[in-house]
Amino acid sequence: MSSSSTAYGQPTDGPIPPNRSWFGRNWKWFVPVMVGTAVLLFALFIAGVFELVTSFTTSSDPYKMAVQRAEDSQQVAQEFGHPLKVGAFTSGNIDVSGDSGEAEFSIPISGPRETGHIEVNAKKENGKWLFHTLEVDVDGEDTVIPLLTPEISEPGKPGDLI
Repeated sequence: MSSSSTAYGQPTDGPIPPNRSWFGRNWKWFVPVMVGTAVLLFALFIAGVFELVTSFTTSSDPYKMAVQRAEDSQQVAQEFGHPLKVGAFTSGNIDVSGDSGEAEFSIPISGPRETGHIEVNAKKENGKWLFHTLEVDVDGEDTVIPLLTPEISEPGKPGDLI
């Protein structure tokens, strides 16, 4: 009986298998790690775009003015309670180009007693924002709390200027 052996003295029953490549040996963990990395990078990209858009809205003058008016309003304090919290997911849009622009968005707010949102509709003309709508809507109720002060608006135009 004859048997062949390798250089290390181990008998072989057939041809020696060829050496597999690194990928051939490691694909079972490499492929899932790469797919997971791609999914994570895509999610981070989407989150970054969302954060960029959100920061553009929340740093705008109409947004700041609307939140400040709601925080300063006695009616809002009575209806919602203290502290008034501003939500993270503002919906709507803002478009500014130099001295002109438009803003229309809804800012979620909540307090210990109620939830609602600040409705904003404003237009920028000659570098100044003119609010057409600035009010707080209480969720689940017909209650609307106006935040505009007509005594400081321009004659013949609705809303406040800032």
